Amino acid sequence: MGSSARDRRSRAVADDPQAQITRVLQVVIVGIGFLGAGITLHRDGNSEVRRLTTAATIWITAFFGILCGLAAWPTAAVAIILTAILLTLGGPFERWCHRHFGSDRSMPSPDGG
Repeated sequence: MGSSARDRRSRAVADDPQAQITRVLQVVIVGIGFLGAGITLHRDGNSEVRRLTTAATIWITAFFGILCGLAAWPTAAVAIILTAILLTLGGPFERWCHRHFGSDRSMPSPDGG
């Protein structure tokens, strides 16, 4: 009975373009989430979280693609500018915070050394 109700609902939703867009967005968001999770996973035994900025950047890039696909140009432009500012200034600001407020570990340099 549950399958039948779901099937009927799916057929009704299939004709609604807004529902189709929502379905595509859900799949993109979930897929990019899995990709980001795969990037943050590591094989070494320590408990440090690494490559989180890379995963977040991949996710926000997918979000830019969604915005462009929806023709939300003003929102896409503002989001791209804010993201560029954040990615440019975020690393130096984080290093400054670690120097001035202390840290329980040393900050790795951006070049990996």
